Amino acid sequence: MRVAFFGDMNNNFFSFMRHLRDLGLDAHLFLYKMQDTNQPRWAPTSDTYEWDKWAPYVHHTPMRCHWRELLGGRFGRLRKQLRDFDILFASGFAAALLARAGMRPDFFMPYSIGFEIIKNRPRRGLRYFSDTLLRSFQLKGVKSARRIVLMTGDYQTGQVARELGLPAREYTTIPMVYAPLTELPDTAIPDPTVDHVLSRLTCADFVVSSHVRHDWINYDGTYPGSFNIRYSKRTDILLRGFAKFVARSASACARLLLCDYGADVSHSKELIDQLGITSHVVWSPELKRRQIMRLIPRADVCAGEFMDACLTGGVVLESMAAGKPLLNALTISSDEYRRRSGSPIPPVIACNSVDDVVRNLLDLEANPSKRMRIGQAGRDWFDMFAGRGLAETFVRDFHELIQTKAR
Repeated sequence: MRVAFFGDMNNNFFSFMRHLRDLGLDAHLFLYKMQDTNQPRWAPTSDTYEWDKWAPYVHHTPMRCHWRELLGGRFGRLRKQLRDFDILFASGFAAALLARAGMRPDFFMPYSIGFEIIKNRPRRGLRYFSDTLLRSFQLKGVKSARRIVLMTGDYQTGQVARELGLPAREYTTIPMVYAPLTELPDTAIPDPTVDHVLSRLTCADFVVSSHVRHDWINYDGTYPGSFNIRYSKRTDILLRGFAKFVARSASACARLLLCDYGADVSHSKELIDQLGITSHVVWSPELKRRQIMRLIPRADVCAGEFMDACLTGGVVLESMAAGKPLLNALTISSDEYRRRSGSPIPPVIACNSVDDVVRNLLDLEANPSKRMRIGQAGRDWFDMFAGRGLAETFVRDFHELIQTKAR
């Protein structure tokens, strides 16, 4: 079976491709023109220490991720690249380009809430034409997909799918983290950035790691620049909880590892200073996933988001893939999660308030065996429902879809 991925975002499709190749499928990733140059943090080379192994299966299309391609793009070349595949996956703007090329994706995976462009209102003036053109082809491409991939807990995206009457199917997530044991690098692999951060944690006897984007100020209203979206990672809850934890901690050198990444970093640093915990915080630069997977093993506990139950994001999956207990907001019951996804809820530690953060950090600090037990449960869940096991579920769906197309 041949599978093509087009419209990679955050290396989700690159990870997915590797899982499928491990399962014996001939999977390939197609990038936008100059995509890895324009977005180096999310280039496939940023996601592996074994690039030579995967490079033969990663290709560039002649298409930019830009609305002008809809007017004069090289669609003949794109059709030629993608025509001999049994399954075609698309994400983001790729749906509009495929619609313009007269091609129909088998699966469309929404990148963000609102299906990127469909819910945006056209701007006035000269941009009205480009916005209307882009939205028209994006809607056509999304509606043409044989199946929409939804992820459990992504309520706002699911609402858009229902409004449009799209043939959606819900999965726990997508195989966005590739972390078999052969891929997890040992400490002998040189990486000066990682080594420098680790050197600053030498004294630490209890480390809480949070590599989420700092994006939390606008939690009480509509997210700036988006249409009717409420969104925030509420990192402030973690910072306030960690400050109270430090005051009661038995550790001699407790540390909070944060990533210097996101629009609200300055606000986080200001709050950290106000809370008096600056000496307890270690900052890393913006990290690539391969570096994240090198740093997480040094943590005792990981922390995700603290407003909504985002159980499908990179931080959740990366933490569980590394076998670390994760503090994260949880607003869905185990029964509801199983009913919607068909799988048990991931074993995150529910934290919806500052007090929750304090209580659970103190408990995990005092119980190393509990940390290991929860971390192993997370790794087991990841392998079955977010890693190779999830890839196997998709493969079964591929066969079903191919049979349907053949009728």
